[in-house]
Amino acid sequence: SIFMEQLARPPPPLAHRIDFQRRLGQAMPWRRVEKTRAAAEGKTSKPPAPRTVAIIGGGVAGLACARRLRSLGVKATVFDTGKREPGGRASSRLWCGQVVDHASQFVTCLDPELSEVLASSGAARRFGTDGRFGRLSTEGFSAIDDQLERWVGIQGMAGIVKALAQGLEVHQDVWVPPSNGLQAAGGSWNVVVPRDQSYNFDAAVIAHNGKCAER
Repeated sequence: SIFMEQLARPPPPLAHRIDFQRRLGQAMPWRRVEKTRAAAEGKTSKPPAPRTVAIIGGGVAGLACARRLRSLGVKATVFDTGKREPGGRASSRLWCGQVVDHASQFVTCLDPELSEVLASSGAARRFGTDGRFGRLSTEGFSAIDDQLERWVGIQGMAGIVKALAQGLEVHQDVWVPPSNGLQAAGGSWNVVVPRDQSYNFDAAVIAHNGKCAER
């Protein structure tokens, strides 16, 4: 076909392609005007680094993000829906006088920095290294020996979260509505919560679970 014949043809010489691009630019002068106008207005410069950041979600990801921002000199504010304490899927509950993990029961550590944080927190201990962690099937119990580093909370997983939250500004029992709770305000972001409270930040991070973040 004609299309296949055109594909089979060798590309035009480089000089011809450069001349075509030059003539194309002359035919569309508005592009040059837009670039010149953007440079004159300073739009090509990088935006300033944020000094305040809102973090929606007080789980492990949100708290880790806040800790990292704090180490960089950025003021981070965490908004969490937990009524008593942050944690998300790493929270714990009291049941018949015993601490019961709400979801996550241990953490597998693959990062040396996280390992150092857990070791120095005083809220976690190594887990699964004594042969009692494994798989139970109809053929019996088989220990897992994969050389991975696992940690468990001494007083439940919530203890680890409390250690991560130390020194952070966390707003508890606060629901940021997914419909209009996070609003763009020019070059900043407004976080609007029930009871008509509004907070303004340079940037915002959504560290919530997928279902709420999608809404």
